[in-house]
Amino acid sequence: MTLVNLPGSREARTAFARRPLLGKTLAVVHLMQLRALANVLWAVGRAGIDLAAESVGPHLAEAFEERIRELVKKGGIKDGREAAQLWYGLVFSKYSWSQALLQVLVEHSISTYRTWELQAQGQVRLLYPRACVLTLSVASMQWPAAVPSRVAHVSG
Repeated sequence: MTLVNLPGSREARTAFARRPLLGKTLAVVHLMQLRALANVLWAVGRAGIDLAAESVGPHLAEAFEERIRELVKKGGIKDGREAAQLWYGLVFSKYSWSQALLQVLVEHSISTYRTWELQAQGQVRLLYPRACVLTLSVASMQWPAAVPSRVAHVSG
């Protein structure tokens, strides 16, 4: 029997698949590197999973926070794609993330975003105001002025 063929509503079917995946993710979060954490958090946000409403959700969120803070403090956020995925997941995962996590991400994003690809810079700058709604003190941190865009000139 496949997920599509399970009886019940779509929500019941996705909950059936979601619970074991969240539990398995919780078991390995402490082993993940930043890219894997960003991918998983992006997927949680993309799926609109309400971590607070899931049985293992708050535990998974705590594990995410601890591991992300650890990795970002140790190595920063060098890849803008990782930053964009992290911010997307935080904004859309329907969870009240800690001030400590948001503070670390804001500080490291602001200090390194100029080294990221322009697409990642734009994505993070678009997500940042939404993240500020999550915590007022983060909103007081000013994002640096925009980097002048690199416009390709095509001669005719």
